[in-house]
Amino acid sequence: MHAAGRLFLSRTRPIAKPAADGTFGLQLFALDRLGAHQVESWVVLWYGPEAQAFWQQHQAQLVPGAVIHVQTERMRAHQVARCVPEIHAVASRIELEQHAQGCSATTTTSPTHPATTAHA
Repeated sequence: MHAAGRLFLSRTRPIAKPAADGTFGLQLFALDRLGAHQVESWVVLWYGPEAQAFWQQHQAQLVPGAVIHVQTERMRAHQVARCVPEIHAVASRIELEQHAQGCSATTTTSPTHPATTAHA
């Protein structure tokens, strides 16, 4: 299963470290805001040279509330504290949404598209 969508980085700082085979790995902790009182936690893993280049270019901008656009696969729901589900996925692509200079609004939003779209 594949999914693409927009997530907000959580307060947990990203982790950049080599995987067991030595490949660069980036772990991002994010939230999918489905509605006013519905939030889903995501752990997004990204491996390889593209992940490393993204980390080197955007490390300082990966702060709580930053918006990322992700393409993921191999999504799995895990139960964490108090039976709260957390989605774990492997990213094939991540882009950081850029903010307009001098403005708090983002430059790439679309109210007609849902936050996350899944494809079988």
